[in-house]
Amino acid sequence: MASISSIGIGSNLDVSSLLTQLMAAERKAPTARLDSASTLNESRISVLGTVKSALADLQTASKTLSRTTTFQTRTASVGNSDALAVTASRLAQPGSYAVKVDQLAQTDKLATASFSNAFESVGSGTLTISFGSYDATGNTFTANADQPTTSITIDSTNNTLAGIRDAINAADAGVTASIVGDASGQRLVIAGDDSGAANAIKIAVADSDGNSTDASGLSQLAWDPTAAAGSGANLSHVVSAQDAKFSVDGLALTSASNVVGSAVTGLTLTLKQTTSSATTVTIERDDNQVVDALGAFVDAYNSVASAIQSASGYDSEQEKGAPLIGDSTILAVSHRLRGLLTSTLASSSNSSYNSLKSVGISLQKDGTLTLDTEALTTALNSNADAVAGLFLAAGTATDSRVNVALSTSETKAGTYAVNVSAEASRGLMTGSALGSSAPFTIDSSNDSLTLSVDGVSSNAITLTQGSYASGADLAAQLQTRINGDAKFKASGVGVSVSWDNDHLVITSNRYGSASKVTAASGTAASAFGLSGASSTTGTDIAGSIGGVAATGSGRALIGTGDAAGLRLDISGSGTGDRGSVTFTRGFGDLFSSLLDDMLASDGAIQLKSDALSAEGTRIEDQRTALEDRMTTLEERYRKQFERLDVVMAQLQATSNYLTQQLDAWTSSSSSSS
Repeated sequence: MASISSIGIGSNLDVSSLLTQLMAAERKAPTARLDSASTLNESRISVLGTVKSALADLQTASKTLSRTTTFQTRTASVGNSDALAVTASRLAQPGSYAVKVDQLAQTDKLATASFSNAFESVGSGTLTISFGSYDATGNTFTANADQPTTSITIDSTNNTLAGIRDAINAADAGVTASIVGDASGQRLVIAGDDSGAANAIKIAVADSDGNSTDASGLSQLAWDPTAAAGSGANLSHVVSAQDAKFSVDGLALTSASNVVGSAVTGLTLTLKQTTSSATTVTIERDDNQVVDALGAFVDAYNSVASAIQSASGYDSEQEKGAPLIGDSTILAVSHRLRGLLTSTLASSSNSSYNSLKSVGISLQKDGTLTLDTEALTTALNSNADAVAGLFLAAGTATDSRVNVALSTSETKAGTYAVNVSAEASRGLMTGSALGSSAPFTIDSSNDSLTLSVDGVSSNAITLTQGSYASGADLAAQLQTRINGDAKFKASGVGVSVSWDNDHLVITSNRYGSASKVTAASGTAASAFGLSGASSTTGTDIAGSIGGVAATGSGRALIGTGDAAGLRLDISGSGTGDRGSVTFTRGFGDLFSSLLDDMLASDGAIQLKSDALSAEGTRIEDQRTALEDRMTTLEERYRKQFERLDVVMAQLQATSNYLTQQLDAWTSSSSSSS
């Protein structure tokens, strides 16, 4: 019998429709179950994302409350703003000051004679720029050892007026060069970057024409204020370096800069013009930032409460729970936040301000917060420092030589005794005694030096040739040249050089075991007792915090145990007890740490998010497996229908055959009758 080529022909049944309906029935229940699970999981992911976003906003608000600057904002007003500008930091105490400006600070400014154009050749050789104080009465120049000395090579590539300007500016020598001119000619103007009487400019020239002080060649740029015009003082003095002179409440003060940050603690005065009488500076506490910060915290917390309610609450009217109702992670987040809100700070130094309620923040029956700004303002007016302490992580030392510099989330609140068992020291190099006495001469035979400071090796340093009247003058020259080295400046390395009776001592500016001065070499090292000189490495401070040995780093003690992460900067000299440090954690810091923990990459919210993502993947895997099962089932049903079709076709064929035979038999019987 021929095979059936199209399913359903043999049985005369609509097998395709039957298969479609049958498979739809098979898919309906498990597909609905997976769709429901997927919808619920996506809803959970969505509401968890809303909770996470709200927690992140609360984290930001909490960090604002954990910053000292939030609680110590000051406003400053000035009677005569044309003469004076004032900014106030958190350290400024409210009050008023009478400020009178008698003289403004100025930078030194020098100018060359006129040249025909900016590209006229000047000369070649070396310019050495240094700084110091000029005393016109005694006609003396005293080098400023705190300012570096810089040498600049002038050759055929840069010996024009413009080339020298560019070479000076590229050298980072503490001055700025420019060309000023008109129809009558061009002049090179050299201005100091720093103002103040101690920053007068001196320019020594090594002129390739052999005469380094005359008014020709490169020595036209020579400037020694103690020399005669045309013989080393070859520039015009446009502006003389001078200090600012002013008074605060009648107390006469000076400053090298017109921006003064040391006159009154917390105030920066910018002197703009002289005054004939004092102007009043008024400093007031600004509480607006505190009110705004606490308002932002309350709003952020209420957003979290709303997000948690939407994620895990129950709608009694619709008798339906939210996607994460009963979820342990959301419940834990809610309980931890509310527990902290209603807690009291046992470590607070002021029992009147040891809870959020004491400054006007109250938890309502519906789980939200309210801020009573009137109560907050009253608290700030009563004791602003206590209010700040309620929110900050802060340490207070009883000894003025101890500064609480840093803490971490591991530092526990408490009072810790501080003891110094060994002071920190700086690394130094002690030169050998010099056989000769002052004056000391530096010339081409002994002007080169290299050394290593704090592990950084210098470039070749060239000392300024000349005669130095004393060991202190020689030490000042070495200090300015060493500190002017480009590698040292780039690395923040510096030294102080002193003269000790008959030898030089070079001391690193750094404290601790990384502080060292070594490997002096060059002709200057040989000439001035530094070649093979003994070096002493610095040592770290040693001591304890809270009776537990601390780690020393330079002049800092870093706590261990309960004081882990507490960093104390120790100043002054002497060993023994340094009083105690009381460290407290306020609500801003506590909320910030709690939220950091919740929102960390391995925190509760992320773990829940990962679990929901994994659940979504599992559902999709189940959907794929269902489709695979349905495909297999459909194929099995199809084969069964094919077999049914064959059987039905065979039965139909048999039926047709029997019908034919019966018809034939009936016809035959009729004919016989």
